[in-house]
Amino acid sequence: MRILLTLTKKELNYYLNSSLGYVVIVPFLLISFFLYFRTAFIYGSATLRPFFDVLPWFLVLLGPALTMNSLVEEKVKNTLEILLAHPLNEFSVVFSKFFGSLLFYLIILCATLPLILPLFIFSRLDAGLILSQYLGAIFTGGVFLAVGIFASSVSVNQIASFLSAVFISLVLVFLGLDFVSLSVPQPFGSFLASLGVLNHNQGVSRGLLDLTDLLYLLTVASLFLIASVYKISGRKIAESAKEKRKLQVSFFSIVIIGLLLNAVFNKVPLRLDLTQDRVFSLSAATKNVLSRVDDVLTIKIFASSDLPVSAQNVLRETEDILRDYQHFGKKIKVERLYPLGENEAAKEARSSGITPLQFNTIGQTSYQLQSGFLGLALRFGEKSEAIPFIQETQSLEYNLTRKISRLTSKSLKRISFYSDYSQSAPDPTDANGLKFRTFLGELQNQYELSETKLDKEFIQKPDLLIVLGLKKTLEKAKTEVLKKYMSAGGKTLLLLDKNQVDQESVSRTVLTTGLEDFLNDYGLNLPGDLVFDRSLAETIQVGQGPLTFLVPYPFWIKTLPTSGNLEFLSQIRSVSLLWPSSLNLSSKEGFISLPLLKTSRNGGKLTGDNISISPDRLNEISFGNKGEETTLGALVKEKDGENRVAVVTDSEFIADNYLSGSSESLSFILSLTDFLTLGEKEVVPLKRSSFNPFVFSYPWQATLVQWSELIGVPLLVSLYGFLRLARRKRSFSRVYSPQA
Repeated sequence: MRILLTLTKKELNYYLNSSLGYVVIVPFLLISFFLYFRTAFIYGSATLRPFFDVLPWFLVLLGPALTMNSLVEEKVKNTLEILLAHPLNEFSVVFSKFFGSLLFYLIILCATLPLILPLFIFSRLDAGLILSQYLGAIFTGGVFLAVGIFASSVSVNQIASFLSAVFISLVLVFLGLDFVSLSVPQPFGSFLASLGVLNHNQGVSRGLLDLTDLLYLLTVASLFLIASVYKISGRKIAESAKEKRKLQVSFFSIVIIGLLLNAVFNKVPLRLDLTQDRVFSLSAATKNVLSRVDDVLTIKIFASSDLPVSAQNVLRETEDILRDYQHFGKKIKVERLYPLGENEAAKEARSSGITPLQFNTIGQTSYQLQSGFLGLALRFGEKSEAIPFIQETQSLEYNLTRKISRLTSKSLKRISFYSDYSQSAPDPTDANGLKFRTFLGELQNQYELSETKLDKEFIQKPDLLIVLGLKKTLEKAKTEVLKKYMSAGGKTLLLLDKNQVDQESVSRTVLTTGLEDFLNDYGLNLPGDLVFDRSLAETIQVGQGPLTFLVPYPFWIKTLPTSGNLEFLSQIRSVSLLWPSSLNLSSKEGFISLPLLKTSRNGGKLTGDNISISPDRLNEISFGNKGEETTLGALVKEKDGENRVAVVTDSEFIADNYLSGSSESLSFILSLTDFLTLGEKEVVPLKRSSFNPFVFSYPWQATLVQWSELIGVPLLVSLYGFLRLARRKRSFSRVYSPQA
């Protein structure tokens, strides 16, 4: 071990004391920082995912560049034989080269740590997610460094070593892509996909440490290192059959142990959820639902064997989630079926409502259309439910738990909605002119949903009343019905638009909702202003055809949830509201008011009739620290009763044309609806791929952060390298004379 540490220190000093290390690290920092800030600041997402998503592609070049000289130089200068003549062995030589390059790679990663500062200062930092991402980067980098050392052991010069390592690295990356796995017959395609580095790096970069992924990366790196030892031991194994057998046993032992461990942990996964909000762990509400299942509930997975790689990853995550369901639900039974052609499994899938997925495969001369299944069928007694197709697993827990609750409940909660956008229809989600089909369709999957006119026939008390999308003043008679419903202990969700915007003429009118007296009874007031926030502005596309461009639009605000004591809001990062108005809260005896959504301290309010909301006239809006946050959504609940009112000053944010691009808005509104209808302990979080927004007080802060890191960090590294190399050069040129 002492010898290995000494050699590792020598290799690390080689990188630090030569120009090669700095020639590699400075361009890497410049390019990676540029690509990161180009993505992160344009969309305002406070996450390092853009950096870690492209890091494996950088490593295809970075790993070979760092290691192309590791063993080639020893062979060219004939120092390898001299080195091995000492009391050393080939293992020490190869592994010291690997650990030395790995330590220098860790220094490179440490140089990227300043990227964390903007997340810490201007957003909410998810330390667990960042830790997982850096661990994944270390293991993935180890694979490409080991590939580079192997290429160096079999090459005769640096160029050949570099090109060979790049080729092998690209193969490891491409094996995980769909166009490779789908171009060969099954099950070879799935096997090749399992060898791809990107597939095993993906989960770790999301904050989920899966031991299977780490074992794969460790196994691949070890195989290339043992192969390097075998290569430089050529003379020894030629002279000693014992040494040859020892190396062969080492190589195949790693292969067998790696395969066995991967097989074991595929069946019994060991995962660690490092994310701040535990997005990969079952929620308390799901565990409560599973504990109440008093009879056998069968969940059948219908999965074709020839799915593309992306769908195979979804299948793997789905199976992991279902294992958690079986762990907490003792009555849960999971079966896996393989539909193929028109076999019995395929017929059962179609009869259960599972729809096949259409995807392209690569034929001999062209692309071919192929279909496959990936869905769930649930059966509880005589009742059944289905998830026709699983596109991603982030919302799987929500959908699956709600379907289990629907199957096992004796009666469903009832929700009524009122909107003057809709017309009466047997199916409220198909109502003529209705613009909220997505939201109401989701509710219909979980509740008994009906439309109401808020007239005298509104007798049967629903568990929740939703009023949304008013485009004209609510009649006084309907307001009285609403008051009567609330006086009987009702719960209401109001999505109100004080600002009516005509997007064609880009004009705004102020609406009188007719609910002013009703809201005042709960200490709520809508003054009818227009709120903006330039530090939390959504980026919108302006123009048509080739003359389109992106601009931040301060009237579309990425509002910040203020969770307080409401646990269901903790996983909501931001909710974008369109042309909202402010909501004033005042204390009312017997009620508790809780803000739900707010702007940053840099928001403001505009009043009057002549407000320009056109994206090309935004310079008229001042930008500065206004010193206070503006409330845009609130919850008022009775201290000693069940009476609750939730208000959000916009309904456009859940319209179909906007929800298609905003999963976070759907998560918020469904979680709020579940909270009002079921209570906080029954709210299953709708987990989406979302990130905290950056909150800059002034625009110069974003510019300062971007350029100080983009220029400052590479400049500091360059300066350190210059001073270190200059000092080393002076030490070599120093002349020592014997003292008298």
